[in-house]
Amino acid sequence: ENVMEIILTDRKYSDKQLAAIGSNRSWTNLKKLNLSRNKLTDVCGRIIGNNTAWCNLEELDLSRNQLEKESGIAIGKNSCWEKLTILNLENNKIGIEGGCLIGSNTTWVNLQLLNLKSNLIRDQGTVALSKSKTWTNLQDLCLCNNSIPIAGAAALSEN
Repeated sequence: ENVMEIILTDRKYSDKQLAAIGSNRSWTNLKKLNLSRNKLTDVCGRIIGNNTAWCNLEELDLSRNQLEKESGIAIGKNSCWEKLTILNLENNKIGIEGGCLIGSNTTWVNLQLLNLKSNLIRDQGTVALSKSKTWTNLQDLCLCNNSIPIAGAAALSEN
């Protein structure tokens, strides 16, 4: 219960091994979780996104995995992570649906950095992200390599 930080990058752990971390309910003081570069799939991504015990989580880095829309949806629906300041999902495939749910999250009032680079978010996901009125502290938004046409770019410029 006193665990505050977990960094397991480049380890190539299996979903089964990392699902045990994602489903842990006793680390209520966890502030930082970095599982980047582990080949996580939606199985583990959904488990992490559905975890409601980590109410002190400030930084979540699941970049460079194999997460798809189900992970993006579960993470976007999480209403416990009120202290989240950094969300890095770079180089996954959360898609339009994942981008839309992340964009509609109203819990992350402290979010400062959102990295969704290379996630197949496209126009609709970008428009949903641009409509967020919750992220007043957002300083860095990375949407590079998401094939965002003019409508998505125009929506971003209005917020």
